[in-house]
Amino acid sequence: LGETQFAPGQWAGVILNDLVGKNDGSVGGVRYFECQPLQGIFTRPSKLTRQPVGEGSDSHSTDSAQNQTHQGGTGAPAGPRVVVPLREGLLNSAVKTGNESGSNMSDSGSVKKGGDKDL
Repeated sequence: LGETQFAPGQWAGVILNDLVGKNDGSVGGVRYFECQPLQGIFTRPSKLTRQPVGEGSDSHSTDSAQNQTHQGGTGAPAGPRVVVPLREGLLNSAVKTGNESGSNMSDSGSVKKGGDKDL
């Protein structure tokens, strides 16, 4: 969780179990966390809900995005997500240019509130 260079406010970096995301933990050349290509997204913390970890699961806490579906709008719910803290050192080292395009930042399968963009 933390601030980013691509948009104001708090953002949660999320690593998906499946390769249905938007990025690899970097946006606009700034790396916030590491994962495989198409395994990461950014979302507002208010869109995440905590789900209890089932028996036999690993000890990581899992979060899932509310009302999120697989890319393409199939209506099938996406798998659990793990929230990864954003690296503050990387956040402060990049220069904000202000001309990043929002067109490649939104997650077409999510429900957006008040102009929020999922990345």
